Amino acid sequence: MHGGGSDTTHNNSVHRGIFDPAQLALGNTVKLPGNAIVDGQGVDIFGYRDPNPDPYVNTYEGPTFANIDLFGISLVGDFTFGDGYTLTSVTGYETSQRSVLQEGNGAPSTIFTINWGPSDFESISQELRLASPSDDAFSWVIGGFLFHERGEVDNFYNLTDASFALGGLEAFDQYYVQSTDTYAAFAQAELEITDRLNLTVGGRINHEKRDLDHSSFGTDRNGNNLLPGPLFDINLQESWTEWSGRAALSYDFSDDIMGFVSINRGFTSGGFNTGAFNDPVGALKIYDPEIVISYEAGVRTSLFNNRVQFNITSFLYDYSDLQVFTFTAGGLQFIENASDASIKGLEFELQALVTDNFEVGGSLGFWIANIRTSAEPMRE
Repeated sequence: MHGGGSDTTHNNSVHRGIFDPAQLALGNTVKLPGNAIVDGQGVDIFGYRDPNPDPYVNTYEGPTFANIDLFGISLVGDFTFGDGYTLTSVTGYETSQRSVLQEGNGAPSTIFTINWGPSDFESISQELRLASPSDDAFSWVIGGFLFHERGEVDNFYNLTDASFALGGLEAFDQYYVQSTDTYAAFAQAELEITDRLNLTVGGRINHEKRDLDHSSFGTDRNGNNLLPGPLFDINLQESWTEWSGRAALSYDFSDDIMGFVSINRGFTSGGFNTGAFNDPVGALKIYDPEIVISYEAGVRTSLFNNRVQFNITSFLYDYSDLQVFTFTAGGLQFIENASDASIKGLEFELQALVTDNFEVGGSLGFWIANIRTSAEPMRE
């Protein structure tokens, strides 16, 4: 059982205007150089400049807050039977409540204030695993997994002083309920081919279904609706079936040196753009799972009676349907499958126990990233 909570202020921004004050006084929006903006020489579009140059002191229109409560419980049971077979049950329950008032512009004016919440999330999960005796030359584990989560969120975006750019709308009240159901089955086997050579093969099939009821209302600063109805009211449903897997070979050159090669496939779940609070088109956008295939080879050493560990790893990560943040011309941010990418490199790790009470360590890495931009638009 675990839990936690916080009841604090939420001060996470400092105001730095980007415009030249002399030019703005003449009606010209001329942006200052970056160093001048950081030094606090600029003003915002309303001519305001933070009077305190200290970047760790905030000036807000009113007090902020961050109220978060978390609670979870898990139950693990192991049942041994036969000649060393083990059935394991893992049951989990998690719940969270969150309400956060964020001042986005760090100024007395309400250019951008967000009340994140109240939001409530609740999830339950169940996993069952059956494992063979681990001391056999051939060992295996099979299992299944169930997961359900439901989240209810009510966000309020207050943009009062920027309402002239929003057709008179001062704020947006966003409400959505999202549920996720996941079903998975998995298996993994390990085989001692020889006393020194070992093979590991495993896989997992995963089916995930997401439902979203998402609506947004154009309001005044007090939350009163200024439109005949909601700005948008949509219902989305999508499901994905993906698999992950692993195959690896390891070889013990000696009691102190081991080499390995492996290939792995994994994925990041798809989802909806619930961050779209005032864009009916963006709120319909769905992004698919991100896939990565990783190739690794390396050497692990433990030398001088385990006082020195030196490891070398080479790797190649190949991504497809990479999930990236993109921005519209109006500054809105969305997640979409816009690119593929690959990362390859080499890593070195060293840890040494110089004396019984003194240890040193370090790591060094070299890598090259290559992003291949895709022309495919976000799916609706």
